[in-house]
Amino acid sequence: MKKNNFNLDIFFKELSNSVSSDNADIDDIIIKANGNKDFVWKGDKKLGEKLGYKENEVLWFNPNYSSPELIFPILDKSLRCTSIFSLYNEDNGGKHICVQYVYLSSIKKDNSFLIKLEGVDANTGSYPIKMFNKIKKKEFDDFPNLILENYKTAMSYGTIAPHTIFLNDNYKWDLNYLSEVLDKSLKERIKHAKESKELGLDSDHSIIIKMGKKSTTVKILKWKKPPKFSFRGF
Repeated sequence: MKKNNFNLDIFFKELSNSVSSDNADIDDIIIKANGNKDFVWKGDKKLGEKLGYKENEVLWFNPNYSSPELIFPILDKSLRCTSIFSLYNEDNGGKHICVQYVYLSSIKKDNSFLIKLEGVDANTGSYPIKMFNKIKKKEFDDFPNLILENYKTAMSYGTIAPHTIFLNDNYKWDLNYLSEVLDKSLKERIKHAKESKELGLDSDHSIIIKMGKKSTTVKILKWKKPPKFSFRGF
C-alpha cells in the first residue's frame, strides 16, 4: 500500500531554493518533500470523487486539471493557498492552457511564496517567483505588478491562448496596464479570427477580464473598428 511521508520543512526549503528558477517544477519539489515518492490521494472518499481522485492515485498540480486552493492543503493541513490571477484559453476542443498565480503560506512558517502554475495540456512550468519573510502589506499590494511582469515570461504570452482572466478583487489592478500586457495576444486572436472567418468558421477574438468571487466582467478587450469619415466638399 502506498503511503505519504510529506515533510513541510523540506518542502519550504526546496521552494526557497527554487525561486525564479524556470527549471524547477512544483511536482518535483513535492516528490522530494515526500521522501522522493509521488504524493497519493488518502483523503475522504467523497472529496476525492469531487476532485477526481481515487484511493492511491497520484495528485496532480497541473492547473488545467486541479484546483491549487484545494490541493495544496492536502499536502499539509497548515498550508493556505489563495488564487490571485488565473488565465484560461477557450474550451473549444483544442489544447487546455492555464496560467495561475497563487499565494502559498503555512501557519507554521514565517516564509511564504508567490507561485506561478502553468499548464499546456499535461505539460507544466510551475515554480515560485518570489519568497517573503513575515510578509508586509506593502508586499501584498505589489502582487499585481509582480504577476503581470512575470506573465511576460509565460508560455502563453503573446499567443492566441488568453480568453478569460480572473482577478482577485482584494488587490488593486491597473486594467490599462493589463490591457497593454495582453495586446500582443489580442492582435494574434484578431488575426486568427479573420483567418477562421475566411474558412467559414466562427472564432471569438475577444479577451474577457473578470473579477471577484462572482466573476463580474470588468473589461472586454476586442478589435475596435476604425470610425468611418464622410468628407464634404466646400
